[in-house]
Amino acid sequence: MKYLVYGMRSVAISDVVSVIGRVLHASFEERDSSYKGGVYYRYSDKDGWSVSVESHWRDEDGILAKPEFSEYSVLVYLNEAPSVVEEKMDAIPSLSLLQSREF
Repeated sequence: MKYLVYGMRSVAISDVVSVIGRVLHASFEERDSSYKGGVYYRYSDKDGWSVSVESHWRDEDGILAKPEFSEYSVLVYLNEAPSVVEEKMDAIPSLSLLQSREF
């Protein structure tokens, strides 16, 4: 299983969803979760991979969800995506790969 985290600085979450949706030909579903700081967007592919676009939020104690990436206002989580999807994500201007893990 491969887990990637991308970030974008100083942009609206809706702009990030629009760009990624165009690049991946994906239609995102708006969701709401207090665990994820409120409204976020998710796309799940029929082949089992998924992408989630979330505002980089602070909890009730003021701690960021990913403090090590404090300069990014939007975080994008990519799970189990094929390499062609990773390549498309890597080609998006101003989207930075922040973390890559394999389990």
